Amino acid sequence: MQAIFLAIEGFAGVLMEQTRGSLTGRQALDLERVRAGALRGDSLMRGLARLSTVAGAEVQPRPVAMGPLVRQCIQELLPSLQQRSVEWELSPAPWPQVTADPMLLRIAIEQLLANAVKSTRGSAQPRIGVGVDSTIDECTIAVADNGDGFDPACLHRFFAPFERNGVGLALVKCIAQRHGGRVQAQARPGAGTLITMTLPRPVADAGSGWP
Repeated sequence: MQAIFLAIEGFAGVLMEQTRGSLTGRQALDLERVRAGALRGDSLMRGLARLSTVAGAEVQPRPVAMGPLVRQCIQELLPSLQQRSVEWELSPAPWPQVTADPMLLRIAIEQLLANAVKSTRGSAQPRIGVGVDSTIDECTIAVADNGDGFDPACLHRFFAPFERNGVGLALVKCIAQRHGGRVQAQARPGAGTLITMTLPRPVADAGSGWP
């Protein structure tokens, strides 16, 4: 199925080049819509494949230092901001370690940050806060933004695939559940969003904090 979407996108691109200047405005727009639709279809298929992989992956938990992990994820995200100035607010060190599968936890953090970046696209002064809080039984990772928020009445669809940012938040929910944890969201329209992911059994040693 994914190859079909890519083929449609490729043929549409070739046709756009071959007919450049000879199509009416409406025809060119319709062709661009076909190409964009094929790209969206390809993206959806890739997202479903990744969600399926995560859902079936063997969880291999080990101690993970949250500070370095979050820092790496933010640094890798910066090039995609396209010169947007985002104010990052990080809770003070030391940050705790958590017991989790490092690869799956990285995916979850990446998706939480990507969702916050997407939510703040319309903000004049975008701010994204990241923090970690731990108790003897749990560790909670929180990502807050001052973006567009959402209607609390739609909360039941918030972590469903393709409802927010493709499968991003569905991946976060799946990863939390694979670890025996949970996710929650709070928001109001125009007042930003707070998403928390809570995992059980944090490592007691909080010495590896924010570098």
